[in-house]
Amino acid sequence: MLPPPAQPQQDVLSEMIGEVMGIMEARLSKEGPAAPFTLPADAVTGKVIKILESDKPDPRYFVTFPTHLFGFLKRILPTRGVDWIIKSAE
Repeated sequence: MLPPPAQPQQDVLSEMIGEVMGIMEARLSKEGPAAPFTLPADAVTGKVIKILESDKPDPRYFVTFPTHLFGFLKRILPTRGVDWIIKSAE
């Protein structure tokens, strides 16, 4: 049987979780967009209504600029080209 973990490990874990929670709280409580290219919930409303009213909804709906751009690039470029663009953006 293994002994219970030492207290210092629990303190480190609690500190790390608190740090991450602080960052998330700051991001979510910020006025305006939380990250680049984020849109308010209203931006999705039109798409949701379209989906609900459709007899045969599409499998994907693009809302933000990056989703439209990569949807377009996915159609015209080979997979390796799209992978290269994503990798170079990181």
